[in-house]
Amino acid sequence: MLARKRSQAKQHRNTLFSRSSYTTLARARSVTRTVRLDEDVDHQIQELAGKEKVSVSQVVNKALRKLVELDTYVTRFGFVTIPTSVHAKLFSYLSDEEAREAGGWAGRNFARDFTIFRFKKITLETILNTLTLLGSDYAGVFEIEDQTEGGNHTLVIKHGRGMKESVFNEEFLKVIFKELLSIELRTELMEDQVVAHVSARKGRA
Repeated sequence: MLARKRSQAKQHRNTLFSRSSYTTLARARSVTRTVRLDEDVDHQIQELAGKEKVSVSQVVNKALRKLVELDTYVTRFGFVTIPTSVHAKLFSYLSDEEAREAGGWAGRNFARDFTIFRFKKITLETILNTLTLLGSDYAGVFEIEDQTEGGNHTLVIKHGRGMKESVFNEEFLKVIFKELLSIELRTELMEDQVVAHVSARKGRA
């Protein structure tokens, strides 16, 4: 038997998400619920909690939150998990132009469709929510830091997979903000990350 807990806190984006973090996207008041687990699953959960130096409740709550906030939705989009080294190798075969074209396609198609499916509409808030999901330890597509000032956002997208991935992510972000939202965007391209400065002002239609 196991108690599931959720702690109370406000959602915020000025946070660096990493794959080892137990930070969640949104939190609510905790509840206590009793469930039955297979003995071998319970044993593995306790081992994992010990290795990560967190409580059993945190491990279980993280897994359940991933199920309800991400897995339920990404099943429709055919997400696959591949090692970072394989991902980087695949991108190495692309030219810069091909990486840019793929990033634009992902923004116009996947980002748009996933955001509408998950959050029902396209707004600045829902786009940022989508990026936060992709940058969480749930999805692990990249790491994201979002710093806000006066309604403007500075997004740092870290991936560690080389310049071709940066080119892809830069175009991905440009399409999302400029085409889907008509919001001005200025980017800085680096080897293993992209910095995007998002203006609160609407761009030209």
